[in-house]
Amino acid sequence: MNFFHRRLLSHVKPQTFKHLHYSLAPNPANFGTQFPTKPLPSQHSKQDPSKTIATHLSNCSSLQELNQIYAHVIRTHFLDIYTAPLHWNNLIRCYTRLDAPSIALQIYVSMSHAGISPDNYTLPIVLKAACQCFAMELGRQLHSIAIRLGLELNEYCESGFISLYSKSGDLGNAYKVFEENLDRKLGSWNAIIGGLCQGGRAKEVIEMFMEMRRCGFKPDDVTMVSVTAACGILGDLQLALQLHKCVFQAKSFAKSDILMLNSLVDMYGKCGRMDLAYMMGEWVAKHLLDLEPWNDGVYVVLSNIYASRGLWLEVERVRLIMKQRTLAKIPAYSLATTSN
Repeated sequence: MNFFHRRLLSHVKPQTFKHLHYSLAPNPANFGTQFPTKPLPSQHSKQDPSKTIATHLSNCSSLQELNQIYAHVIRTHFLDIYTAPLHWNNLIRCYTRLDAPSIALQIYVSMSHAGISPDNYTLPIVLKAACQCFAMELGRQLHSIAIRLGLELNEYCESGFISLYSKSGDLGNAYKVFEENLDRKLGSWNAIIGGLCQGGRAKEVIEMFMEMRRCGFKPDDVTMVSVTAACGILGDLQLALQLHKCVFQAKSFAKSDILMLNSLVDMYGKCGRMDLAYMMGEWVAKHLLDLEPWNDGVYVVLSNIYASRGLWLEVERVRLIMKQRTLAKIPAYSLATTSN
């Protein structure tokens, strides 16, 4: 057992996952001697432990819970019995999803040491974790593996490699990956546009965006966040107005669009049109109130916008709505006050 596994087991408290424990027990009759739980009656059927593990992982919502599951996977040598990449992929995906990419990468290393070859699902997940950790050397090794396995043109692998090289400042290799595949998908365009934006190459972002449109691709919120950020860097108001129109034509607003709407506010502010930025900010806050009427932070933001414009009647109206809905402002998060 390697150091990572020993450390994980030493920090995990023996909480009970009845279905999981029973499914992994080598001898269910003696199972209660190790964990204070009784097997459920339905567990006497021949249940596939791999399905039980997959179910628990898909329902996992906290890192502590995930550590518990993985600790028992280690203790019972589950991955020595069920060696398909699927089970490794599920663990790597969960740790990445729960913002623990370094553990996800450790699991991938363990997978490699166990002699399990990655598949077309493994590499995109590990690439995402590598990007989050800025593990560029591992990312380059993954690129070599992808080429060897014939997966370098996989849509998700391609966008992952573009993002990886862009984050490391190696836009030359990012461009190379992008240009090698003529059958590009939207994810690849978003990756190269996002990489150029992160590198501060705003003019190239706009050029790439125009090229993407000419190729018949419809931008999504990921595209527009990068493009509006680039427009803000350029300070081009006319372009900002065109992009705003493009955003509203392309989207039917939902909760996932809030980041994009915030980017419009930032774009107008950087283009010197604070009046439009305030108007967009008010619109975003009202939109958020419709989506999350219980979120006290949204009321604070909306009140601050009104206060900054001297609309004190609107400030009082927001306060009254908060009071009627029995909401209190966040501690240490004050509403704007008047200044002399």
